[in-house]
Parts: sequence; structure tokens; C-alpha cells
Amino acid sequence: MNNEITVKHNEQGENVEFVYKNKEAINFFRFFSNDEVEIVDLENEDKKYTIRHYEDLKKIKGMTYDDNENLSNYIKEKITQKDKERILDIIRPLEIEEIDEEVPELNFFDYTENYLLGTSSISKNFLEDKEQGIWANFGIRKLKIEISNLERYKHLKIKNSLRFFQKDNDSLDEEIEAISKNLYFEEGKLILDIELNSNSFIKEFKEKEQYAKFKGNLELKLEENEGSLTICFPIQIIFHNTDLAMEKNKGIIKNTDRVSIDFGTSSTCVAISNSGRIEFMTLSSENEIEEGYNKYENPTNIMIYRWGDLYKQWKNENKNLPLFYRGNKEDNDEGKKINYDSGYTVKELIKDANKKELNSILTQIKLIPYELEKETTLTLVSLLKEDNNEKDVIKLVNDFELQNDESFDPIAFYSYLLGRTINNPNNSKIYTKFLVTYPVKFNEQLRKKLKKSIEYGLKRSLPISLQNAVDEKRRPIFSVNMKYSEPVAYVGAICGNYLKLDKNPREYFAIYDFGGGTLDFSFGIFKESEDEDDDAVIEILGVDGNEEIGGERLINRMSYWIYQDETNIESFKENKIPFPKLREEKITDGMQENLLNNSVVAKLNLIIVNEAISRLLFEGKEDEVADTLSLSLYTITGNETVEVNVTTNKDVILDKLRNVLEENVNHFFNALRSSFENNIDNIKENDKSINSFEDILKKVNIFKSGNAVKNKILSDLIEQKFPENKIYLVDETNPYSEKIEEKKYAITPKTAVAYGQLNIETFTLDDSNIKNKVFAWNVYKFLPKNGELRVIISRQDKENDWKLFSKIKNEKAVIYFSSDFKEEKNDVFEMPLEFDEEENGKFLYIRAFRDDELEYIVKENKEEDILETSEIKRVVLKNNN
Repeated sequence: MNNEITVKHNEQGENVEFVYKNKEAINFFRFFSNDEVEIVDLENEDKKYTIRHYEDLKKIKGMTYDDNENLSNYIKEKITQKDKERILDIIRPLEIEEIDEEVPELNFFDYTENYLLGTSSISKNFLEDKEQGIWANFGIRKLKIEISNLERYKHLKIKNSLRFFQKDNDSLDEEIEAISKNLYFEEGKLILDIELNSNSFIKEFKEKEQYAKFKGNLELKLEENEGSLTICFPIQIIFHNTDLAMEKNKGIIKNTDRVSIDFGTSSTCVAISNSGRIEFMTLSSENEIEEGYNKYENPTNIMIYRWGDLYKQWKNENKNLPLFYRGNKEDNDEGKKINYDSGYTVKELIKDANKKELNSILTQIKLIPYELEKETTLTLVSLLKEDNNEKDVIKLVNDFELQNDESFDPIAFYSYLLGRTINNPNNSKIYTKFLVTYPVKFNEQLRKKLKKSIEYGLKRSLPISLQNAVDEKRRPIFSVNMKYSEPVAYVGAICGNYLKLDKNPREYFAIYDFGGGTLDFSFGIFKESEDEDDDAVIEILGVDGNEEIGGERLINRMSYWIYQDETNIESFKENKIPFPKLREEKITDGMQENLLNNSVVAKLNLIIVNEAISRLLFEGKEDEVADTLSLSLYTITGNETVEVNVTTNKDVILDKLRNVLEENVNHFFNALRSSFENNIDNIKENDKSINSFEDILKKVNIFKSGNAVKNKILSDLIEQKFPENKIYLVDETNPYSEKIEEKKYAITPKTAVAYGQLNIETFTLDDSNIKNKVFAWNVYKFLPKNGELRVIISRQDKENDWKLFSKIKNEKAVIYFSSDFKEEKNDVFEMPLEFDEEENGKFLYIRAFRDDELEYIVKENKEEDILETSEIKRVVLKNNN
């Protein structure tokens, strides 16, 4: 046989072609009676005959050469007697059987974001919808094609190809071909894994064209002996043009809408404004969230399973959008070659993880630049190696330009994941403007490093057309702005919602933002505008905080207290159990310094004690902690664990925690006092009810925010310190809250910062009091006559005047400093200054210069004017712990 018989099966307006070539016996599916059948005579110049209806095929087969007068009625074309004979020559010898199976049907979907992030796949209907679809120039797209009713052919050799040949009604100059990656049968369906390069479609768009429908065919060829069955399924996908940055109508590119990111130590929140209402985005994968968790408060962590595979995609030299496989431990145990995991599944795994797993997990990502500033070496270990040549110990860096196959910028990587989650084609919008908050105590250098890594990751997540594009006014289409510190952004969430000007023209506020890694404060006034009746002003009077205090950091310290407690230390020493040396803690008598180190094994022991004891105590679950626990801890060799009986000493640990928290509540009070007292003249002028700071204090509304702020001890301390004040813990997911919202819209202690960063822009913000104020330290003079510290320069000082420090004695003066207010000499850092002998008896003046630098000058007389001269010197105040 040398012919082709094609059944053109019409399924919901689309023709699927079934081409039977050189087959003596044909097993037809249950085609529709009105499907067309085309016969191609390959022995006669490929002449074609079209049978009008599939049901007519059997009638033709039953005809004889002498009885074929009605054959013309079944054929579309005009045919001669010779044609009739040729048609019968082809059809009559065929063994035709209609098998009892439905016609194969095709479904397909785009699972790129499911593969990369674990989020939902993009359905066929979505891909074909002009209001939805996917984006051109957005890297490799992973398609999964499912075809039913072909299982009986699974023993055959099956070839496949997917080509796009048409855009709307115009043929493409060159076909765009996808790459077939895998073919297999599963649950009775033929499954094809296809990779389609969306970058190939961008050049096909005309100027200003926003989207287009690209049409193609999936061709399946099932080969058997000399014959074959080829099935051609039509496929169409809507692609949106992403090269519209310079056009006035930018289509799906929402370059005027801003995305708010609160990049937290413990969790990260993202907010967008949708149809005028602020809502949160989840970064979590499908089926990841357990009951009791808020999916809009996303744990900030990364777990690396296969660094070698991940780096091939992530390396800076790859100019396409990186694509790696996200999965969890269960997926890995099933043999799936996942590259990484993140979020709640990692948070849960930490509780029961083994040594190798803990080594591969990175938390507190935001603090990495801060830790590296302290000259700390940080590493991460890939859980698995595919071959011996791959690196498995990865050095962490805070600059994407330093990345290579053994150095990794996790902030850039995490920001890329954020960007891909935010700009997911499922959302049908592309955002290019980002606002990112920062901790109050991060100095300018740290903020720049943080921003550089975040910018790189977010930019790399955009369609390639937009990464370096400019708009019609030649402005970059992409931007990352770090305008607001975390406690200032929080103010935007409460003003107009919980602080209203319906009863009073002015409301005073203080924000206590206690996060996982840092403690931040802001203080100010929410007031009516003097210029516009319908406007309101947020005036920020001061900010402060402590970059060394946060919930996760305190949990670490609690574990350290347990380790060095006299009831435990001998057992730890005897079993050679290492533990991290924390900057905030001193080495007590009896401890072995060689066991205190920053090795991976020491950090693993810290995590074990954290999860078994300290976290439960911090969260107020002391009833769940036994007085004595047997913990399996690693010895200093790292090759074995031993069972160690650990006395928890709950009362002692909680008392120490109370002392630290009380010290920081006092710091909050002192910063509050300083912020309002520095502005009291202006406040008294505009509020006649105010005569003193005490009058202001009674009116201050205190708001608690952050991941760790629900600590019961802290709540009690704040209430004791501020007995006459209104104290708020805004949580609109709490059933007892005065306002309850669906989680997607709910302000909580954690989501409030991301919400407020957007909402604050609806008000006039006056941050002139803090805008140029970047000095990081409180500076003290020690008074030996009474053993006290006297504040010479406060971080809250409004003016930056020269301050008399002391007379110079014995060719030196010692400057004491701390980030928060301290009263004891042993609790602060010191910086000795040395002078010449002839300077003894002269007067030392100091002033804040910038960030962590202090200027000083020596003057002959106490009241002498100080001019800007070369005599001024500078010194950097640095915590060297």
C-alpha cells in the first residue's frame, strides 16, 4: 500500500488530523459521523480525494467496480470514472475496524511556575485567553501535554514535535520549534514534557502590538512495521508583548503600580494595590500551609538540595531567566531531582532535621550583610552532590558579583524567587516598581549592600525586554526604592485605620517593632494638614532600635544560657559538645573556649537546643518543656552524637529573658522621651494642652508589631512601663480583634509593614527630623566619682553641634558608646583616643559626623569658637565583638 488516509476530526471547532500511512489494516477510533476523510494517492502525484463524511467510508468499501454510480455523492471533488476506480483500489482492500475507544483528546498546561516555585500551573484555557496568556521574552516555559486513549499504542515507537507556524492570520517567516524533553505513559495517558523558549516570540510582534495568538501543531508519529499513524493536534497560545516600555499603552506592564516588600529576618511579606485595595501575596507553594499558619507571612529561608544543578542556572553568565526545581524532602525521598526548597516546608523540617539537612538550610538571610561586616565566615552545604567534581561547601557573600561555583549571594537568590512569585503570568500583570523596607539600625553601607543584591534578584526575574528598558521619558522602567525603615512603614498601616483624626486634630504614636532579627522604634505625630482640609500629615520625630536584638537572636541567647549554666556545663565539657560563641554573651568561668566556635557542628547544636527548649520557652509554652531533657548533640568531631541530659532551669532562663526585654523596653522609653523632648517647643506651640513631656507621654498611642512581639513577658513589661497609655497589638486575623478581615487583606503584627509602606503614600510624610540623621551611636563620658555614664551625644539629638567631652588627662581620653541607652560601663563599647603630652589639660570637643564616625578637636580654651580647620580629626566607632 502506498497511500495516506486522513481523518479530520472536528473537536469543538478544531480539526485534529489522524493520518494513516501505508497501512493495510486500520483501527479507527470512534470518529464523529460527519468528520471528513481525505485520501492521498501517493502513487499518482499525491492526488487527493475528500470523503464528505466518515460514515460514508464503510459505504464506499462495500461498493463494487460495477456498482459505483453513487460514489460521486460522497466525494467533495469532481471525479472521473478512472478516479472512482482508483478510490476503490485504495479503500476496498483495507481491513477497517472501529475500535471501542474514544478519539484521543489533548490537554496541555504551562507548569513553569509550579516547577520553579511550587505554585499553580497555567491551564489551557488561560493560555488561550487573550486577556491572560503568557509573556514573550520570559525565558524557557515548561509545557506538559496529556493525550488520552493512546495506551494501546504504548508499545510502538512514538516521535513528537511541536512547531508554531502562524501568528494570528499571518504565517511566520520561520517556524518556532519547541524541544521535547520526555515522553511517558501515566494513568492511561501519554505525557509529553516540552520546553518552549518564549524569547523566540518577541521578535514577531509589530510596533505597539500588545498581544498575539500563535498557532502551531503537535505532531505525534506512531510507527509500526512499514506503516504509521500520525496525529496532528492544533495548539494555540496567547503571548503578550513585553517590549512596550516606551509605549504610552504598556499593556500588562504596570509600571505605575508599586509592590511593597517587607524583607524580614524570620518572614517576608508582599503587598500590592489591586483595584484600590491593598492585598497581600503569598509566596508559599500549593499544599504547603499547615493549619494555624498565615500563608501571607512567608518564612524567609532557603534549603539547597543540589547546588551543582542550581548553580548551572543561577550563575551570572546565564543571561536567560534561571529555572530550577523546587521540591521538599518527600519529593527528594521519592527520587525527584529537586534543587532547592523554601518557606513553611523548610521551617517544619528544621524541627526534626538531621545534621546533613540542617547544614543545607539557611535562615535569617537578611542579616547576612550585617554578619559579614563583623568579618564572620558564613557557609552553606549542599545536601547532595551529583558528582565528585561539584562543590558542596558554599561560601556566602553579600555581593552578586562575587558569585561563582563556590560562592553564593542568598539575598539575590531569594529576591529572584520573590520577583518570580510576584511576576507570575497567573496574575496577568507585570510589576516593575518595588518598595523595600529596611531595619532602622542598618547603616548606609549595609543598606546599599542589601539593596544591590535585592535589585539584582528582582531585575533578573523580569522579562528580558524589561530588565534594562526605559519608558517614553527615558526613565528606567525597573526600580527598587528603600525609602522607609520598617517602623516608619508600619505607621502607614495604623494612620487612618487605628489612629483617626475624627476626635482630635493630633494623635501621638510610638511603634515598638520587635522582629526576628532586629528591634526598631519610630515616634511621631499624626495630624491634620495646615494646608489642605482633606489631607493629613505623618510627622516622624525620631527612630531608634537595636540591631542585635530580635526574637530569633534572643532564642539563640537563651540556648547559650542553658549551655553555660552551671548545672549543664560540666556535662557539655565532658562530652566535648561545641556551641557558638555569641557576640552578645561573655565567656563565663568554667567554660572551655575551644568548644565555643562558629563551626557548622556548633551551629547544629544551637538549632537542636533552640527547637527542643528555647523556642518553646520564648513562645510561652514552658508547660511543654520538661525540667530535664535528653538531647542528641554533636561532639566536636562532628562525626557522632551523644545523648546529653540537659537541665532546662526554666525559671532562671525566663528571668534572664525578662532582664534583656526590660532593658530594651527601657531603651524604648528613653528613645521616646528623647524624640518628643527634642521637639517639645514645636509641640507646645501647636498643642496648648501640652506643657511638659509628661503631658505628651499620657497621650502617646503605643503600637506593637513584628514577629516576636507577642511574647507574654514583653507584653507585661510594656504594660507596666506605660500604665496610662493605649497599647495596641493590631491583628485582624484574631477573632477577638475589633476589626476582622480575610487573611488576604488583614493587617497583622507582621503584614502591617508591607501594608503601611503602600498606604503611607496617601498621606503627607514629614520625615525632616530623621532624614539626614544617620549617626548610629549614643556616646557617653564615664564619671568616676559616682561610677555613672553621662550621655554626651544621643542618637536622637536634633542638632549636630560640637559637645564638650572632657579635659585631656595622661595623654588620653576614653569614649564610651552603645547603640541603645545603657547605664553601666560594662555594657558599652569603648574607644580610647591618644594625644601628645602637651595636649594634657586642653579641652576635647566631639560631634557626630556620619553613620558610625565621630569628629573630634582639641581646643586651648573651654569657650573658644570652633572653626572648620584641618585640626579636626575623625574616628570610626565600631563594635569589635
